[in-house]
Amino acid sequence: MRQRSSASARYRIRQSGVVTRNPSQSAFGPPAFRTREATARAVLAGAGIDLDSARAAMAGPVTVRALPGVSVRIAVRQRVLDRASAPNVIGILEGSDPRLKRQYLFLTGHMDHIGTPGAGEGCSARGGDSICNGADDDASGTTAVIEAADAFSRLMPRPKRSLVFMTVSGEERGLWGSQYFSEHPTVPLGDVVADLSIDMVGRKWKDTIVAIG
Repeated sequence: MRQRSSASARYRIRQSGVVTRNPSQSAFGPPAFRTREATARAVLAGAGIDLDSARAAMAGPVTVRALPGVSVRIAVRQRVLDRASAPNVIGILEGSDPRLKRQYLFLTGHMDHIGTPGAGEGCSARGGDSICNGADDDASGTTAVIEAADAFSRLMPRPKRSLVFMTVSGEERGLWGSQYFSEHPTVPLGDVVADLSIDMVGRKWKDTIVAIG
């Protein structure tokens, strides 16, 4: 990485090591680079800023401001360390109305949970099991989608609109399955009238229904 001040001086800043990230998680912040104090002092001086005064000002709230006359060029090399895939499962029950069957009502749930202990997800396995299975989040929702598909398939006459039963993967990792479907839809997105996303319905509350949306 090179930084250039208004006086056209050049300084090289090196960042070693490997940083891994999940590209779907927007919470991952921008890369940070370390530099020697002498380099930082010279770069800031080129913008008319004294490093010692800037440090003293940091005793209060941190502020971000532009450095007039200072440009930064960053060259980053990245490579894929690993690839993995997981399926979405979709079933369609065609509606009974000749016109309305071209509209689609979705019932969805996600098949994944947060994996194993030690992955930084706050997961605690029980007994001798090494996997956090997610019986409620969201095996309960996935089961509800399957049971709803079975019940509606037996209903006569069928609903007027077509029903789409979809279980997706990678929800906990960044809505991977949902994003893939939105980019590669199996039905026209403009014809989708609603989506009932079923998540964590195994709490056994006797008098409470929670709806988010």
